[in-house]
Amino acid sequence: MVLTASQQTALDKISDFLSSDEKVFILTGQTGTGKLKMVAAIQQLANQLGIPTKLMAATGVAASAVQTVVVDNVQTIHRSIYQRAHDEVDVNDQGSQITAVQLKFPLMPDTATRLFIVYGATMISNHENAQSRLQFGSGKLLDDLLDATGVRTRSAQLIMIGDEYQLPAADASVPPALSTSYYLDHDLPVEKYELALQTATIGNLGSERQQLAAMISDPAKQQPQEFVDDNQTLFNLDQRYSSDPERQQAIVDQFVNDQRHYGVGTGCVITDGNDLANNYNQQIRQQLGMPKQLAAGDLLYFTRNQYDLPLTTPQGPVTMDVFAGTTICVTGVGETREYANQQCRLHFQQVQFYFLDDRTRQSYTAAMITNLLMTGESRLSDQEAVGLYQDLYDRFKQVAPDAMDEFRAQNQQLESDAVHRQHDARTNEFRQAAVQRLQQLGVTLPDKDQLGAQDYNQAINSLVREHPDADPRQDCKRQKLPAGLRNMLKNDPYYNAITVQYAYAWNCYRAEEGRWPSVYVDFGYTGNVSEHRLRFAYTAFSCAEQWVAVRNAGSIFRKFKLNVLAANQNKLAKEIEAAAPVDQVALNSQEQALFDRLELLCQEAGVIISGLDREPTYLMVYLTGAATCRLQCYYSTKVGWTTANLATDQGTIDHNQAFQTLSAKLRQLEED
Repeated sequence: MVLTASQQTALDKISDFLSSDEKVFILTGQTGTGKLKMVAAIQQLANQLGIPTKLMAATGVAASAVQTVVVDNVQTIHRSIYQRAHDEVDVNDQGSQITAVQLKFPLMPDTATRLFIVYGATMISNHENAQSRLQFGSGKLLDDLLDATGVRTRSAQLIMIGDEYQLPAADASVPPALSTSYYLDHDLPVEKYELALQTATIGNLGSERQQLAAMISDPAKQQPQEFVDDNQTLFNLDQRYSSDPERQQAIVDQFVNDQRHYGVGTGCVITDGNDLANNYNQQIRQQLGMPKQLAAGDLLYFTRNQYDLPLTTPQGPVTMDVFAGTTICVTGVGETREYANQQCRLHFQQVQFYFLDDRTRQSYTAAMITNLLMTGESRLSDQEAVGLYQDLYDRFKQVAPDAMDEFRAQNQQLESDAVHRQHDARTNEFRQAAVQRLQQLGVTLPDKDQLGAQDYNQAINSLVREHPDADPRQDCKRQKLPAGLRNMLKNDPYYNAITVQYAYAWNCYRAEEGRWPSVYVDFGYTGNVSEHRLRFAYTAFSCAEQWVAVRNAGSIFRKFKLNVLAANQNKLAKEIEAAAPVDQVALNSQEQALFDRLELLCQEAGVIISGLDREPTYLMVYLTGAATCRLQCYYSTKVGWTTANLATDQGTIDHNQAFQTLSAKLRQLEED
């Protein structure tokens, strides 16, 4: 394996780290520095040293990326450190209606592995979501990772690999897992090294990402910058089209043309929200000629990690782990089924598909929940999740009508109701037992009189999550579910139905660590420079292998150089005719200053300002006379007015001296 000088330096430092008492090594680097190659190099080094090693990734997309460079098994952090113990189900008094479902994933410590390599650490969250129906350990992923790996209590070591400039988890402003201060706060010795950026090999994309990284790292640089539309690797649709619908349609048109020419999966629209991604998905499908409902030829991606997923092949049934972000192509749709109650309606459909990265195109069949396809969401609502379990529960009772009564009777024999109340987190008896255990562990308890009953109970529940040894539920003798129902949970095709979203457009958080030849980036709204918008741009640019087109880029891309465009002569004439006369448009002081300068330039070129279209963030100025033109002007609170493009018919561009004079003077205005 040939390494760059910076990569070799990193590997040498990691070699020293593995023979030291240090606990954590943070390896960072921008896109293009070879972080994936370093995963393989570190694993090879650990194997040579005989160190038991485990590879983990923060997301399913990151895990898929690691699998392209290593032969060993790679799992997500969630799959590696949590066990699927049981579903906690609340049932009404009649034992017929499910009222709530919470999936519990207790921590699963690993005492055998000595080295843990974690890729995509930018996306590791440490924000507790105690209200989620999916309860993973303490609720704080990064804290749980330290506990499960045992780096604080034994001779284990952790290598965190990520990009400090990408979008972190949605609940964080910066990546906590790449921060030395986090580990130092936990009394863990830590070392950090940043890989040097290699020479860009794909036009300007490397330098553009580097410029965005510089803006992210230095708040003083977070002001409008000049990104050159080079017509090869970066295309500014705001500059090339006069109206917002035209820019969106340009993305749809180009995406569809590329897919028809190069095949599915060669491009991706990346947005900063689910709603906009859903809008693009529907428009692209419509232009591809797809029906409203799911159909053969559709491109989908898994919205969640699905482990031990039951699938059917022509050779027979199989189970496999499928990561979130895995892309499939539908080859056929089969029968449909629905489940409905007062709160929700679930739509199931049998679907044949192949995995897009499988060259053999092995065919699989599975039940699919299609609810998400029209909403843009990435997971079922709480009502739909409860409905999914209710559907399973109802079908189980049809098969075994007496099973639940027999199960309750058996549980009564194992543990009386009085004892079980200590093991039921909803009861006061549970909290009283938890308080006794916490006191025995020496944990400082909150003051009930100061907090009040509700806040006190929540505080005790939080302490129990932080100290699993104090959880009274570990002594519960009752079974959670009947054996038959547990079996259905694992194998039922509808309860384990795959959840998917159309894969033409992705939310940027979902696309992170993904790669496509062509990427279309829609910022969704215009706005000033912010760290989030810079990280969004950097992350989206990192997904592109060849070129990027941007829309609604706002002030980050405000200072494009003046671009001359050839316009349709008839269309331009209609736009000029429809524009509002300047003397009928109220101008503010900044706009008036712009017009005063433009009028002087126009007089010298023999043209006048004849009309105006006002948009939220730009003005379209129409010029007539010796040359008939359309001038697009943007306004930024930080840099004032800046011109983006000057459009006229091709004959004027080629032969009109007045146009050439005007263009030269406007370029000087842009420089000024």
